[in-house]
Amino acid sequence: MKRLICALFAILMMSVLFAGCTVETTVNPQYVDPIAENYASATEVDDDGNITYEFEEEQYDEFLTDLHEVVKEESREYVDSPKQYTHYNLKDSDDEENYGIVVGITKETYEEFGEEDLKEEAKRVGESAVKFQMNTEDPAKELPVSYRDSSTGEVFFTITVTAE
Repeated sequence: MKRLICALFAILMMSVLFAGCTVETTVNPQYVDPIAENYASATEVDDDGNITYEFEEEQYDEFLTDLHEVVKEESREYVDSPKQYTHYNLKDSDDEENYGIVVGITKETYEEFGEEDLKEEAKRVGESAVKFQMNTEDPAKELPVSYRDSSTGEVFFTITVTAE
């Protein structure tokens, strides 16, 4: 009887350990990125078209790294202004001043392009980052995009892009 209890306990502990080694994400169809299918060990579609991906931890880490690179490349295509730098600071939302996407431009670029055109550009960059976030385990649904003076750090403007 003791052996049976020990065996059952061992099986229970192993199932708890293995359950902690998977990550699930549920993605609205408009944010689905086909890259996820290359990494997920299982997928499931609900009645609303939302896709749930199940990843092993290592697969999930690789997926996030590769998706982040793809999204950064995509977002560069949306930036028409000559930027000096772009930072994706999405991990530490407690650092409000630097949280989100920060694009550094010169004062001359700001004046040449104008705030309204740059805000349209910022919206496209933010939507790209939202797509990345919606594919993560715990997505941020609102992302600020700030355009700053690359020399002084002065904020020209900040917009917030929200997931639908």
